[in-house]
This record gives sequence, C-alpha cells and structure tokens, in this order.
Amino acid sequence: MSFAEFNSVNCSSQVMVNIVQKLGNPSIGDYKTVVIKGTKGSGRKTLAQHLQKLSLKLSQFEVVELSELSLIEDHKIYICHDADDVKMDNDIFVIQMPSLAERRDDLIALAEFHIQVQALMNGSGRILISEKAKEKILAYTWPGEFPELERSLEQAVQSCQKNVIEPEDLRLEETNRDMHFSLGLKLENVERQYILQTLFFAQQNRTKAAEILGISIRTLRNKLNQYRQEGYL
Repeated sequence: MSFAEFNSVNCSSQVMVNIVQKLGNPSIGDYKTVVIKGTKGSGRKTLAQHLQKLSLKLSQFEVVELSELSLIEDHKIYICHDADDVKMDNDIFVIQMPSLAERRDDLIALAEFHIQVQALMNGSGRILISEKAKEKILAYTWPGEFPELERSLEQAVQSCQKNVIEPEDLRLEETNRDMHFSLGLKLENVERQYILQTLFFAQQNRTKAAEILGISIRTLRNKLNQYRQEGYL
C-alpha cells in the first residue's frame, strides 16, 4: 500500500495519494488558475492553502468561492461544490477533493491526529482509540465531513475514561444534528486552540508555526509561556 503525507498525516487512501502526487508535479505552477471541487467541509480550503505554499507563484493566487455566475479569472484558486458546468481550458488545473466517505483508509489516521491535538490542548496526555471505537468510526458515513469529525472527537476526548475512547464516547448522530453549538466560545479560547493546533500541525516547529500563524517567533513564545503558566502545556 502506498502512502503520501498531507498536513502531517500519512494518507493511504488511493484518492488522496493520487492528489498529493499530482500536486508534486513541478508544472503545477505553470497553470493560470486552479479549481478545487468538493463538498463543504471536505478540506477544500486546507488544500487551497497547501497549494499556496507549493511555489512562490501560487502563493500570490487569491483563494475565492466560485459561484455559477462567476467568471473564471487568472491567478486565483477557486473553491466550489461542482465545477462541471464551468467552462474549462488547458490553463486551468482542476482537483476533485474527496469526501471523508471516500477516504476510509485515512479515517483512523485522521481521527488519531485530531484526538492528539485535543489531548494536547486539554493537557490530558496521550489518548487511544479502542478497536471497537475504530470500527464505529469506519462504519459511519460522516455526512458533516471534517467539522463533524472534529466535533465528535472533541466530545469523545472530554467524555472518555482512562484516556481510551470507546464506542459509547462517539455520539455521532447527536453530533451531526448539533454541528453549530460550539458558537459562543470566548475569543481567547479560540485563539489558544488555533495556536496549539497549528503548532501540532508544524510538529512542534515554532518557526514554521509562527510563519503559518503570521506572527513573530517572540509573540508565539510569549503565548506558549502564557499557556504553560495557565496549565494548558
């Protein structure tokens, strides 16, 4: 089985391996426009941000939503649900972002990654997923895509016993019905979550994390010292 790293996760689903290999083609920077197709929450914007980091040329491309009435312009990365009705030409690089249901071989790796992010933010140590819980994750279709996956795992981390997630900790249908109830978090909590998650993405590389966050190393260091004093690290 082949693997490809994307956003610090080793993907083994063939559809993602193909995409990562496709993005590795040096000629991608020769295209005038990029269109990323996929359902909302499938990771289209994450892929667009990844594209911007691939080359200096692509870093200048603006990421925008594409509607039926949009006129495709050069030097942009368009995100859309379906671009079948959009006139394509040889200067447009098109990527079909798969849904989570199409990435079954990646689900456990993605789940373990997000669980460790949550564990890091909660200061709860390493958390494992039982085999039965893995079976439940794999059997579910994840209609809410990544937002549902992340929210359900966040709840599981909070409710699990002895740092092991069991099937009963994964309230999947309930999470899908209540996708938006995380609204109302204090801004400082959202900022802390974003900074720690970015640091985890960067594999604890502070220079890389600061670059992604758009802040100085000194600011990041001060934030981490603050979180350490508050008991989050």
